[in-house]
Amino acid sequence: MEDFDGEESGEDRVASFFGVGDERVKNKKKREIEQPRYDWDGGDFGVYMKEKQRKLHDQFAAQFKPSDPVVKEGNQSQDATRSSTFMHGVHLHVSGWTQPSRETLRELIIKAGGEYHTYYSTKSVTHFVATSLSHARMKSLNEGPKIFIVNPDWVVDSIQQQRRLPEAKYRINLGTDSRQHTLAFHTSTLQSPTKEKNKADAFPEANEDEVDVQDELIVDDTNNDAAIKLDAMRRSGKLLSTSENVNFVKDFFAQSRLHFIGSFRARYEQLMENVAERLGMKSGNALLQDSVTCQEQGEHMFVERIVLHIDMDAFFASCAISVDPSLRGHPVVVCHSSSTSSHAVTSRGEISAANYEARSYGIRAGMFLKTALQMCPHVKSVPYDFELYEKVATKVITLLHAFARLVEVRSVDEAYIDLTGQDTWPVRGKEMKEVKPLKTKSDVDEFCRELRNRIEAETGCTASIGIGSNKLAARLATKKAKPNGIYRILPDETESFVAQLKIRDLPGIGYRTCEKLETELRVKTTEQLRKLSKTALQNVFGANAGVLIYECVRGRSNEKVIPLAARKSISATVGWGVRFGAGDTEYNKAVRFVVSLAEEVADRARQADAVGSRVSVELLKAKSNAGEPYKLLGQGSCDRIRSSASILFAHNQESLRNELTKVCER
Repeated sequence: MEDFDGEESGEDRVASFFGVGDERVKNKKKREIEQPRYDWDGGDFGVYMKEKQRKLHDQFAAQFKPSDPVVKEGNQSQDATRSSTFMHGVHLHVSGWTQPSRETLRELIIKAGGEYHTYYSTKSVTHFVATSLSHARMKSLNEGPKIFIVNPDWVVDSIQQQRRLPEAKYRINLGTDSRQHTLAFHTSTLQSPTKEKNKADAFPEANEDEVDVQDELIVDDTNNDAAIKLDAMRRSGKLLSTSENVNFVKDFFAQSRLHFIGSFRARYEQLMENVAERLGMKSGNALLQDSVTCQEQGEHMFVERIVLHIDMDAFFASCAISVDPSLRGHPVVVCHSSSTSSHAVTSRGEISAANYEARSYGIRAGMFLKTALQMCPHVKSVPYDFELYEKVATKVITLLHAFARLVEVRSVDEAYIDLTGQDTWPVRGKEMKEVKPLKTKSDVDEFCRELRNRIEAETGCTASIGIGSNKLAARLATKKAKPNGIYRILPDETESFVAQLKIRDLPGIGYRTCEKLETELRVKTTEQLRKLSKTALQNVFGANAGVLIYECVRGRSNEKVIPLAARKSISATVGWGVRFGAGDTEYNKAVRFVVSLAEEVADRARQADAVGSRVSVELLKAKSNAGEPYKLLGQGSCDRIRSSASILFAHNQESLRNELTKVCER
């Protein structure tokens, strides 16, 4: 990844999810596999996490076979002739910075017959590994079920002696670790990432052990033999690795669904020019400034707010159906793999969207196509059409800005509207020929009905709308409205509505936070969470996140509807297909790839009219003996190398490209 810190805000993100398998009992494993998979659009988060755990468990098992040699870091020796089962029954979780690294400890324990858990759970973990722990953390662990709390040397020494050593002498000492994992790296630093405890705009969900969900691009991953698959890709002319495709960077971003989703924020600035033209305004900036003015005026109004959350229903699948009516009424999924392929029943092509007919069979986003076909043999798969998605999104955004003055577009298929202080609608464009009042509850209901009707009439896609007194309430209401409906949560009903939900159903409170609430505060229900003081939550989650959770469980939110937030960084990430061999020829290919990626970042900075003072680069290097990754040409098990440097001159594309290339070559 190459990251450019500029004077605007937001970043081009590649989606990441976290989890690892926990299959301690065969019956439990069977039950988990038989359960419905997770759903990115309003699905059960518990099922989602189980599916991610299962998939990563399979990936780790494939990468770290017990018979493979073990590779250790630093001056640790290698031992390829040991037993592979003496750690059977050990379920390991690693917390914080360790030496050897978390990745190496995971590899060691799996190869020795144990299991690794990304997330700490009192129901599964037997060994908690850390270099040091605070008094509060140690106390919370000791108050839970009995587990072994040891330092990393227990794993290393046990591997060296080929037996599970007694844990007693490896107990960790309380206090902080004085060692700092920072190395000199020319004018910049190479260091392990640190976590920010007090984060103002999000709860601390990200786990330190990060596993990227890699974009499969146009690879129909239907055969388990990598050589056969690669040969088929070459014959078909499909996207190849960086070593084989001279235009890899350009082709990758043209075909990556994660790039399309993650970069929408950057493209939105350009898209607004098109929207402004449709509405008869001078420019996109003029349209955005009008929204900003509306927001500033609304901040001084001491009235009950009216916030709408608009969410398109199964957007990618709906877009496909809108241009192919023959698909209507049939179960449809969106993925790179084809359901009519002769190898579809073995395809590991990952589904990114499923319409509601497909969901009735239990099919969910994130499943492999082969699993979907087992549930519904007649399910139809359609390829991605990013140009179509952008076209439909432009129509929807135009309608939103025509109907309301204050609009916040969150993604290609989601937006917020603040109607507070708006007395009439529509407000812009040709729609203003017939102006209607917007003063009563029934007026707002009519506004929502007409907006949904117009969206469906102009795009062929449906949308659901939630109405609340803040963004939190509106978002919760949308879940009740889906699919293709409207739901309102009244201000005096918000707190009681939230009280009926499960903790994991609250926006912003995910798997990681739920686990912390349960293990450190003994909280499992919303009712129990409501009884905690603000101070108690801040002690565990930090000052800002603690306040957010405290307010969230009471249905309160001060988050504003903001037209367009300034970006703070611009970046480009490639996590698939990066392969280079040895020799001068391959080195030159690597340099060309680095320059191409740097040019991509520089071009994005130019389009955003942004300049910056610091550049960052992250490189992933395959671990020794890591073997082939679970997904064809995926990144697999890698060491992450980070480098950054201050720059003096990055005011044009060429200078920024040169600076990024210099940092990367270090």
